[in-house]
Amino acid sequence: MDKVVTGEDVEKDTFLFYNADFAGVEPELKPGMKIIAVVKKGTTGEQIGGYSFTRYGTYYIVDDDYVLAAYEGESEEILDFTEQTNGIQLDDFMDKIKNLPKG
Repeated sequence: MDKVVTGEDVEKDTFLFYNADFAGVEPELKPGMKIIAVVKKGTTGEQIGGYSFTRYGTYYIVDDDYVLAAYEGESEEILDFTEQTNGIQLDDFMDKIKNLPKG
């Protein structure tokens, strides 16, 4: 974990796990890959001490300065957000995230 944009702090070394229902569908992580992901703290069993994430709200960082959505979404709201953010510069994306309504 490099940086938390909003929400609670997360340990620097963080274990991310996939939801088993989406195995083979979620973006495949590889060593050295940089991503931005919405994470949720694990609350039961093996999940305790780790964080889950899904393709929704996951972006790849490419060329060290641009973001590409791992999944464009299905709802109108998510599709609209993805259209506004896909391919933009990382700093602009971070500004959009910081300015999202809380709730």
